[in-house]
Amino acid sequence: MIDILAENISDELSRVAQSLESFDFSPVWNEMLDPLHEGFSSNFDQTRGPDGIWPPHAPYTILLHGPHPLLILTGAMKRSVTQSGSEGRIEELMRNEAKIGTSFFYAPYQQFGTRKIPARPFLWLEGSYVERLTNQLADAMMARVFNGNGTG
Repeated sequence: MIDILAENISDELSRVAQSLESFDFSPVWNEMLDPLHEGFSSNFDQTRGPDGIWPPHAPYTILLHGPHPLLILTGAMKRSVTQSGSEGRIEELMRNEAKIGTSFFYAPYQQFGTRKIPARPFLWLEGSYVERLTNQLADAMMARVFNGNGTG
């Protein structure tokens, strides 16, 4: 009796693994863009990273460009990570992975900092956005496992 039960469980787990392995996540990634964009936009609006409030502009930056919101001189970098189709946008929604980012050359200097520029991470998500995205992904996976639905 126990051997039969273990074999049935093993067979079912194999079926689930195969179902998820062949799952096309691209429609799910597309559904996840709104909370992702909201989270990144919130980082700009709140001027904060995972370690707290971003450091203020250096006096020299203000002298060069005048006072302006942190990381929003023109708004192009913010748009590139919060709006599909924007200039500089990197958006690749593939079957097994998604890549969202910006191609602006100065973005890594802002995200990670340099010897002269403090890090102001904008590509991160705080807990409530992570929870929303995790729940969306879990729901899509459960629908696939229990309904055999390959679209998410």
